[in-house]
Formats: sequence, C-alpha cells, structure tokens
Amino acid sequence: MNNETWWGRSPLRTQSAAFWQIGPLDLLVERNESDWIVSHRHVARLPAQSSSFQRRSLGSLSEALSIRSGPQPSTSTSPFFSARWVSHSFLSQSPHEDLMFSPIMPDQPFALHFREPICLEPNEKMTLNVRLPMQIQIDVTRPDSAPRNLIDVSLEPLSKTWYGPSPLQGQLALCTFDGPSLQPSRATVLPSFNNLQPRLDQAGAQVLIKNVSTSSTRLERLLIPCGRLSLFHSSLTGFWTDTVVVEIRENAYESAETERTLPREAGQAQFVAHPHQQSAKSRTIESGFNTIAGLFRERG
Repeated sequence: MNNETWWGRSPLRTQSAAFWQIGPLDLLVERNESDWIVSHRHVARLPAQSSSFQRRSLGSLSEALSIRSGPQPSTSTSPFFSARWVSHSFLSQSPHEDLMFSPIMPDQPFALHFREPICLEPNEKMTLNVRLPMQIQIDVTRPDSAPRNLIDVSLEPLSKTWYGPSPLQGQLALCTFDGPSLQPSRATVLPSFNNLQPRLDQAGAQVLIKNVSTSSTRLERLLIPCGRLSLFHSSLTGFWTDTVVVEIRENAYESAETERTLPREAGQAQFVAHPHQQSAKSRTIESGFNTIAGLFRERG
C-alpha cells in the first residue's frame, strides 16, 4: 500500500504480524506457517482521526498476542474479534502470498435514520447529501490462484435493526447505534459536501426522494440498498457512491433505484468497486414486506 490509500496489496512474511489503524477500526493480522489470524475492534476516535490511517509492523507473533489479549482502550466500543483460517491446500507456506485490502460497500441494506423528519407533499421531491458506511474486504492472493477471501470487516461499528411497518412485515437492515441509548444513530443531512474533510470509513452519497403518492408523507428513515451501489474514490475528496433515487408510493411504501452519477463535489473520482448485486434497480420494500407476510400466512 502507498502513503495515500489504506487499500491495495500488503506483503506480510511468515511468522510475522502487522497492526493497522484505519479511522475507527483497529485491525491485527498474524501470519503463521499455515494459517492466518485476523482480529479487529472499533475504537471511538476524534473526527480528525477518521481521516487518517497507520500501519505498524510487529516484531514477533508474541507482540501480536499481547495486543490481542491485552487491556482494551478506554474508548473501545468492542473487544477484539478474532478468526483463524487454516488451509494446507491454499494457505500453505509460500513467499508469493500477499494480503489484499479492498474498500467495498456492505452487501446488506442500511437503515438511514434522520435527526429531523422529512415531510414531502404529493409530487414534491428533494435531494439529500448523506454519508454511508463502508467495509474492508481482506483477501489472500498468490500468482497461481484466484484471490481467496478471509473476511469482510466494517470500518465503523454497525448493528442491525428491523425495518418494516410491523414485526411480521419487513427485513433486517444495518444501522449505526448510539452506545448508551441503544437506539439507532440519527444521520445528519449535509447541506453540501463542500469543505468537508474526507473520511476513510464512510462514502458520500446523494439521495433523491420523490413523493409520487397522492398524499403528503413524513419520513423518519429510509432504506438504502448498499448492495447495489458502486464505489468510487478521489484522492482529494474521498469515497463516493452512486446516486440513490427513492420513490414514495401509496401507504408510504418505497422503491429505490441507483444511478451512475456522482455529486459535483466528488470531482474526478475513479471507480474502485462493483456493487454486490449487479441489477441497477432494487427490489421495492413493499414486495419484500408482502413476501415475508405471505410466508407467515402459509405456515399458519
């Protein structure tokens, strides 16, 4: 990796380890003779620290163990989570294996909760500027094989919430939580992306909301189809996603589409990651609600 980005190829020799701080993410990778250990936790840091990263090579595996099993920082929002991968067919000793870090969007939808409700009259529309969570995809690569995925890690702490009109209608979605209150965090709608410090853990996105119903609507949250969003990056302005177009239909049901357009504030952003789901149009939330409700009816 170079000095401008945290992603890319990162060599790590056998019987060694490295420790990364990427925004709020602490990431520890250990390489043994025939296995890998990946550990991660999230730490609350100042806003300025969300725009920087550090990589530190560790002198020995014992130093990595002391970090992994040592006391947690007072600002830690979670303990270390560790996972080990053993495979003699692929992850056996090879001087040509490298780690590959890739920025990606989450595969699951994200519930965007607003600080202030948004009210729209029939046939009215508005554009919001928001920031969405990102993940880091960690692969092992070697010249004679396709990359093998070790794990995908969220760059900021995420939880799950139920998104739907009732316990029987809806779906699980990702969200950010306020720690003490255990309530979903309320996103701030940005008036503009101008003069904002780029972040390593979030991507800027424009959301166009259209009320195509015959009645006024009051929105406190939206479901963003992150799995259908491409990811872009500019060395000057940071990460960006496709524009999301949400239509509010009768009974407050939503449908979402994505458009391969970026805000003007993105500048000359370059493509870095395909969406998980290739279809340009997302499923309507109404369709998902009806499917789940029908499943319960069939089971009686």
